[in-house]
Amino acid sequence: MIKSFLYGFFQYDMFEKVYILVIGKTEDKEERVRKYRTTNANISFSHLKEVGHNYLTEAEGNLKEYLRKYYPTWKNSTEQFVVGDSLDDVYKAEKILEEKLETVKTKGVDHKTVDYNRGTLPLNGSDYGVIDIRDYRKPCDMIPGKVSMIMRRAGAYESPRTYLTKYILKGRKLLKLDTPKRFNISNEAWDVVRIVQANERDEEKNGKKNFIKSVFSKAKNVLG
Repeated sequence: MIKSFLYGFFQYDMFEKVYILVIGKTEDKEERVRKYRTTNANISFSHLKEVGHNYLTEAEGNLKEYLRKYYPTWKNSTEQFVVGDSLDDVYKAEKILEEKLETVKTKGVDHKTVDYNRGTLPLNGSDYGVIDIRDYRKPCDMIPGKVSMIMRRAGAYESPRTYLTKYILKGRKLLKLDTPKRFNISNEAWDVVRIVQANERDEEKNGKKNFIKSVFSKAKNVLG
C-alpha cells in the first residue's frame, strides 16, 4: 500500500522577518523533500501524519481551513501561513498544528464488531499479505476528495455504492454519454442524489395531477 502523508515545517523570511508554516500533502515524501531542498538543503518535514491516500485531499483541505482560523496566508499561497516574528510564535503554532494532526481522519470509522482485514496474494516477496479494506475504498466520482460510501455491511467484502448516470461534468459543462455509466458516490453525493430524486418524483406526481385536472376541466366546459 502506498503511504501518503500530511506534512508541515517552518521557514524564516529574512526580508519580512516573519516565520512561515508550510503544509501540504504527498504520496512520496522523499521526492517532495528533495524538491524543497533545491531552495534550502536543510529542509525536513518536522511534522508528519500518515493518512490513507483516499482521505488525503479531504484531510489537507480541513487542515488548511483550520489554520486559516489562526493565521493569515503568506502572499498568494494557500499552503503557507504567517505565524509571527518570534520563536514563541513558532512554538504556539507547532502546538496548534500537532493538536489538529492528532484529530485528522486517516481512514473510515473503526467499528469493533467489523473485520476490515482481507487476505491477499503474496506481497513484496512475503508468503502472505493482509490489507485493511478501508485503504482501498474508491474515491467519489462526483465530489473530489471524498471517499465512496459502502453498500450494506462494512468489512472485508464490502462494495461501493454506485449511481447510474447519463451525464458527466466536463469542466463546468454537462456532457451526455453515449452509454450510461456507473459512478462511485460518497455519502455527501448520495444525499444530493436523494434530494434531486425526491424533487423529481414530486414534480412528476404533481404534473400528472395537474394534467388530469386540466382534462376534466376542459371536458366540463365542453359538456357544459
